[in-house]
Amino acid sequence: MTGFLLDENLSSSTRDFLIGLGYDVKSVADYKMLGCADYNVLKKLDS
Repeated sequence: MTGFLLDENLSSSTRDFLIGLGYDVKSVADYKMLGCADYNVLKKLDS
């Protein structure tokens, strides 16, 4: 199944909705990367 990485501007209700549909969902908060630039988030998760 497709997974999603949610940026911090998306609500927890959006996360819960996607999880309820069966998607694998993580947010930048799960990686303790709130406030980080998108480039740095993607770079960290790609490694």
